[in-house]
Amino acid sequence: MRKALLVLPALLLPALVYGNDYPTEARVQYVFECMADHGGQSYGNLYKCSCAIDRIAAAMPYEKFVEADTYTRGRGVMGERGGEFRDPPRGKKMREELAQVEKQAKLSCFPGEVTAR
Repeated sequence: MRKALLVLPALLLPALVYGNDYPTEARVQYVFECMADHGGQSYGNLYKCSCAIDRIAAAMPYEKFVEADTYTRGRGVMGERGGEFRDPPRGKKMREELAQVEKQAKLSCFPGEVTAR
């Protein structure tokens, strides 16, 4: 029984680290963009958007978020250069995964309002 109690914190540690591996700058950037998408800076939007990035961070490691976000933002690049972001199957998969994680975060943090970036 004692060994189980000693092992439990070690098992929970990766989950705590996993959700907190986003740099502050990335979190702030997400919150500012989110607030702009939802009508501007207000305490209500600050709270909801901070909640959303916390939920995203809990569901997806930072490196994966950066890759998915890059594919999402790069999708709008016109011409041949944009094909690197639009065409690969991995890009589509990553965009879909990020959209799903964001949708779940916004369902939780923006009750009654579900939009994906």
